[in-house]
Amino acid sequence: MEYTTRSVSRLLKFLAIGLLLILFNSCYLAGFENPNAVYIANLGIHFGLGSILTLAFLIYLFKTWRTGSFIERSYSIMFLISAGCGAAI
Repeated sequence: MEYTTRSVSRLLKFLAIGLLLILFNSCYLAGFENPNAVYIANLGIHFGLGSILTLAFLIYLFKTWRTGSFIERSYSIMFLISAGCGAAI
């Protein structure tokens, strides 16, 4: 099945914006040591956003696996292992 460059490009933009959002959320979570209601809500947002981004990344991998280099595939596998560890926590 052929995928258009446009669909892959849109997926990459979604992943890049999602990465920035989860980084900002991580900075907020790391900056506070006493959990309150907003902190707990941000934990839920962080978990949900991480799950959505992992699924989007799996779709991206499915579309580009054959054209990826060995290094890209290795990094992708390491990312998926780290996402699994995050889900397990």
